[in-house]
Amino acid sequence: MNTLNKNKNVYKFIQYFLLIAGACVFITPLIWLLSNSFKSYNQIIEFPPKWFPNPFITSNYTDLFDPDNKNYLPMLTFIINSILVTAGVVIGTTFSTILVGYAFARLKCRFKNFYFVILLGTLMIPQSVLILPLFVVYKNLAWLDTLKSLIVPSFFGNAYFIFLMRQFLMSLPYELDESAYIDGASKLQILFKILIPLCKPILITVMVLSFIWTWTDFYSPLIFLTSENKMTLAVGLVLFRGQRRALLGLLSAATVISIIPMVVLFLVAQKYFVEGISTSGLKG
Repeated sequence: MNTLNKNKNVYKFIQYFLLIAGACVFITPLIWLLSNSFKSYNQIIEFPPKWFPNPFITSNYTDLFDPDNKNYLPMLTFIINSILVTAGVVIGTTFSTILVGYAFARLKCRFKNFYFVILLGTLMIPQSVLILPLFVVYKNLAWLDTLKSLIVPSFFGNAYFIFLMRQFLMSLPYELDESAYIDGASKLQILFKILIPLCKPILITVMVLSFIWTWTDFYSPLIFLTSENKMTLAVGLVLFRGQRRALLGLLSAATVISIIPMVVLFLVAQKYFVEGISTSGLKG
């Protein structure tokens, strides 16, 4: 028994050691980025490099939002645009995912499985293939260089999120629907009053993933937006890097600002995010 306990302790020690070592490897670039955001340009390019800024400066952050700065870019406008686009996409994606996932999981339809296979088949279509047709559609709708081109498509569903929602709903017992139906509840009442409160983990997963993917999306805004005052933060960072190569401190500060919302969101929703991913697909 003592030998068995000793082996378990050794195994746990090795396990935690590897986890901590891996965490240090992945967090090191973030710490270095944060350190650079409080350094001057000369400190950043100094060799050998120093981890802690000396002197510690905050002008990189203030200069980002100072219109009088000769290297000024409308970072506040980029951030507001990103917030508007991300909020719209999260709302649209969540709404469409709930309705379509519920239809595939609980409603009866003769060709339901066939339609679901077609839906999953769209996951194999590269995004680059859709860009030209979408560009033509948005041009005819006069949506180019507007935030509508980035927000409205989310209301038509996302195949991956619909799959997760369907799998999660199928893991819930059908007796919930039957008992509510006997009590006189409609299908929409069953969905919004009974099933959705039970779907909190998967809904938070959908929100977190759609937030991260939209917040970091560079490709779509670059194609569909042309005005600088319509650009999102992801594109703004690249503009900053391309036009102001020597301003490493400002670029580091802007990158830190772009990362903060994702880190905070993941830390707050981590429990439900992991639960939503792990419990989806228990029943097919």
